[in-house]
Amino acid sequence: YKIDRFNGNPQPHFVQVIATPRSKYAPTIQARSWIRQRNGGPPIIYAEVKKGDLPIIGALVEVVVTRPDGICPAGSGNECRQKFRLLDSGSGDPDITRNDGIYSRYFNADDFGGAGAYQFEVTATDNGN
Repeated sequence: YKIDRFNGNPQPHFVQVIATPRSKYAPTIQARSWIRQRNGGPPIIYAEVKKGDLPIIGALVEVVVTRPDGICPAGSGNECRQKFRLLDSGSGDPDITRNDGIYSRYFNADDFGGAGAYQFEVTATDNGN
């Protein structure tokens, strides 16, 4: 699916994706992501990954960032898509609790070409576990 955000709308945008498990007895795997910005600091991208009510530990959670306006980061050639991992390490700001199933990382727009509109695609896999 694709979501287009219209300029001039300051309201938050929420997306919910619902999937059906292969077996009605299998615990449901749930993933959700959101962005939060505190006191004018850099935005933080979060993703929560759970199986039933339990956190999924050791998942590979990645964000692909795209500049829809076609502005590419310096030194990236013509590649306007950049990928980075979200972490659940508990090593401090922004991720303060290890293995809680909430993966996070700061987003620094300067690393991706500066201010502008961005598209974020968050994926979570089992990381071979």
